[in-house]
Amino acid sequence: MADEPLLRLGERHVWNFWRNQEEVYEVPYEQILKCYWNRIDQVPHPDILPFLHMAGFGYVSMIIQGAKLNPSLISALVERWRPETHTFHLPSGEATITLQDIVYQLGLLIEGHAITGTTKDNWFLLGRELLGVDPVDLDGGRVLITWLDQHFTDLPDDASIQLKEQFARAHILRVIGGILMPDKSRNKVHLMWLRHLRVLSKVGKFRWGSTVLAFLFWELCKATDPSKHVIGGCLLLLQSWAWFCMPFIHPTLHQPTPYIFPLIRRWTTPLSHVGLLDCQRNFRLLIDKNDEIII
Repeated sequence: MADEPLLRLGERHVWNFWRNQEEVYEVPYEQILKCYWNRIDQVPHPDILPFLHMAGFGYVSMIIQGAKLNPSLISALVERWRPETHTFHLPSGEATITLQDIVYQLGLLIEGHAITGTTKDNWFLLGRELLGVDPVDLDGGRVLITWLDQHFTDLPDDASIQLKEQFARAHILRVIGGILMPDKSRNKVHLMWLRHLRVLSKVGKFRWGSTVLAFLFWELCKATDPSKHVIGGCLLLLQSWAWFCMPFIHPTLHQPTPYIFPLIRRWTTPLSHVGLLDCQRNFRLLIDKNDEIII
């Protein structure tokens, strides 16, 4: 019996779908995914920085503001993603985001205990215990990110150690829900992550970086379905990885900066997109015609 092909999605993959659409209707076809992240505009309070570093979230917490997401670029990358191999199929071969990229791009830990657990709990009591405030408007265990911003922005000068730890947990939740693992709600984060933030000195013993990468891969796989119109996950990571690996598609830095850590912070300076048309078809052509991939 002949071996079954590895790439077996066929018409269920967006790459094949758009090519067939263009052949049938003889017009350019684009399907731009909706891409979201929830930006953080202020650096963490100096008094909670030691707790964030203790938890392994010190570097990633410095990713504020950040670059604007380019949905056309991200949609073009999704077309190249193969769920069967978890790699991008490019003219020069296969490439993918690795755990090493997670360390360099985000500054997250990739070794330690796996993050596991149930999505069922008394989220109200857990929030009261670890945040010190009763969560409101819970949606299946998810709380509004704006609620976190409202209650955990101004740390008193005479704050106790307990209050500083509560602010640190809230900031980590904010980073998880807004940058690292945003879902398609755009503005909510699940309180299930709090269970792993109970003892901040032990938070860094979990594989947060691996979890972020697995979540992004999951979202990429789902987004290859032609019926999908929204994608979640750490899209800032995806975009930054693509800009570093494919110099022919990244914007120009107004003030070129040296490589800073984590690398994703390089794109927080003013950027120029002159010469890079915001068009999915143009990104397809650029990727097709260039094999200058830096891995």
